[in-house]
Amino acid sequence: NKEYFVSLMYFDENFVDKNFYVCLIENLEKCQQLEQKLQEKHTKEEKFTFVTKLSELNLNDRLEGLYDLDNKWYRVCVRNLDMKNQEVTVYFLDYGNSETIDINK
Repeated sequence: NKEYFVSLMYFDENFVDKNFYVCLIENLEKCQQLEQKLQEKHTKEEKFTFVTKLSELNLNDRLEGLYDLDNKWYRVCVRNLDMKNQEVTVYFLDYGNSETIDINK
């Protein structure tokens, strides 16, 4: 019966994914500092850190990826590789959502 203070980090506003993800308030500042460092480090022309070809990726690789909706960089984990369609599905470690990215766009 312990009380925690949290910030809502992600939820699916279309309610397809019934999960939601939170961050402890005590860790929120660290997450914000990390996000700021990632934005300063990268250019928008990249899709992933140091990856130029889909064949360079492996399942469960942890790297930094560009989120399509806000054009910001986040920590991601590779969940699926589709070599035929040149797509990769990544899980955003700090927010709990996933996205499939066309590596050619």
